[in-house]
Amino acid sequence: MALVIALLTFCSCGKTTPEQPAGDASQSKELKLWWAYNTENFMQDFEYDYDRDSTLRMHGIKGEVESAQLIITPDKDVVSFDFSMGDVTAADGSIISADCFEIYAEAYMDVDSSYNADSYYGYYPDALVPLENYKFRRHNSIEAGQNQGIWMNVNIAEDVAAGTYTGNGTLTLDAQTYSVPVELTVYDVTIPEQIHAESAFSIWYHHIQYGEGETSEELFDSYFWFLVNKRVMPIHPDENKTADYNAYVDFVVENLAENPDISSYGLPYKAKKVNYVNHLNEESVIELLTLMAKKNIELRKAGNTTVDLFKKAYYYLGTICDEPSGAAEFDIVRESDLIITKAKFQVAELLNDYPDLKDSLLSLKHIVTASYTDELVGTDEVGGVQTWCPVFLHFNTDAQRAIMAARQESTGRLKGENVWWDGCLNPRGPFATYHLDDHLITSRLVSWMQYDYGVEGNLYWCVNFYLRYSAGSTVAREHWRDPEVVAETPGDGYLLFPGREYGVDGPISTMRLESIRESHEDYEYFWLFEQKINEYNEAHGTAHDANALLQTYFDGLYTGTIPATDSDAFYAKRVELLKTLEALHKDLDATVESLAQ
Repeated sequence: MALVIALLTFCSCGKTTPEQPAGDASQSKELKLWWAYNTENFMQDFEYDYDRDSTLRMHGIKGEVESAQLIITPDKDVVSFDFSMGDVTAADGSIISADCFEIYAEAYMDVDSSYNADSYYGYYPDALVPLENYKFRRHNSIEAGQNQGIWMNVNIAEDVAAGTYTGNGTLTLDAQTYSVPVELTVYDVTIPEQIHAESAFSIWYHHIQYGEGETSEELFDSYFWFLVNKRVMPIHPDENKTADYNAYVDFVVENLAENPDISSYGLPYKAKKVNYVNHLNEESVIELLTLMAKKNIELRKAGNTTVDLFKKAYYYLGTICDEPSGAAEFDIVRESDLIITKAKFQVAELLNDYPDLKDSLLSLKHIVTASYTDELVGTDEVGGVQTWCPVFLHFNTDAQRAIMAARQESTGRLKGENVWWDGCLNPRGPFATYHLDDHLITSRLVSWMQYDYGVEGNLYWCVNFYLRYSAGSTVAREHWRDPEVVAETPGDGYLLFPGREYGVDGPISTMRLESIRESHEDYEYFWLFEQKINEYNEAHGTAHDANALLQTYFDGLYTGTIPATDSDAFYAKRVELLKTLEALHKDLDATVESLAQ
């Protein structure tokens, strides 16, 4: 599991020293303060063998959020801890203000059952509670010998100067204060304004009341935009915005289609019961696509020559044909896909004067959470799977990935097929998961594998399942004590905690969600890299393959979809990639020629 036992060997410079009283050498015996990567989750009740100093080291680019952890291990009870940041300063005098730093206390969950092969039982950090709220509830104490993590995010502005920034945070343990060095290296690269990592993470809005004790439009909105702020795309807004299709189209126009923070969004649909089985309502699909087409024409005629309401859209029929198995469910997949396909062709006739919009509509994805089977291969005339979305496990071998690549290259449909993947209950470790007792680095590497393997998007079934499955039904769950939505799969089904417990208006993040956010930021590194290689190819008439050149950074970090768990190796690769991106922006020709040797 997430144990990093006896792996932590670092330089001894920058050790934390107490500010009061100065020069008390015995402090090193009484208190251990150590820095951790944002790819590690250290258990509260495990004794780690390490030799790390406390300097919080971070590397990032302009416009992104970077993070690090401080782990506190006292040998006597701490009644109250606190942490605050000061400004950090570069050699040229540039400053990143203390206001750019967010400080969180890591809250722990007791895991006492798990299917993950290398999981340990005990207390794992997960929820990231704003430290001020944690203190207000007086939860900021530490028992002697236990580990307490502090998580820090820094928001790097797009206009900040590149360079290495240094400064200090202040840790307070009861009456004693300690200076904690902070070192942030900002590379001369800016993250793209438009998010390119496509994802579909489902918010179950009716579950919000089980966690928050109430529902409201404002609360629904807070969950939606909280995910967007973490570079994770919700599938839908709440039903108040989707039940009426005219209102939904207005919401798309005003909030989604041209918002660079949005990379993908699901289209709502209606179902009808036939013999107690859900089927897609054909009229609802035609109605929505027609409204979108007419609205898009209206916007174009009004002068917006680039707006495209279909470009980021997709259908995911989670309540109709999710994880199909067997002939009857395969029939529903074909029926649903045929309804969507026929509707696309019908509505496309409205867009004959707008060939780009027509092409975008006909390319609309229909995601099915299905692994490959010949029985689900379809055509536009008979229906089938248009966008395949198996779990991570089904990309583990060369042969499996070749099958998926073949689907992307198939010509059985007018606009081809697409491939996403799905992080659900399965697989379990050692494969990549979003489980809270897994190595945190596994969720971080999902986007690395995704880009490497040509997977176009990432789907996740629920970020806020605030109940628990038990004996075929759902029962109440203690959100801050019970880690299991499904038995022996801790953390699956939620990446958020209800904020009510700590007086937060909206959800509380987790280390796993922050890891996914960081992963989606890493995805933009690969996108930037590919753009620079394409720029070079266009200028020189060459055909360098960006993905082939990226292999030097991917190699050794995973085998198939089994991530390596060495954070040192991961960060060495990431820093090397950041330096290369900076070099590509400063001297494109020389850098590409060096990479291609």
